[in-house]
Amino acid sequence: MIGAGPLFSWAWDSFATATTWWAKVLIAVGTLTGCGLFGLSVWWCGKKLYENYRGW
Repeated sequence: MIGAGPLFSWAWDSFATATTWWAKVLIAVGTLTGCGLFGLSVWWCGKKLYENYRGW
């Protein structure tokens, strides 16, 4: 989770200063997509670790 705080801070500041609705939508979609991909990668890596070390 290193870097999640600054990423969300940047996204919030960008969202607050954006003047058009489409810029706000792009920032929101990009941030949520990034969070989803990060969560998916953590789940996938956890599953791989579980499968590798299950028999120990």
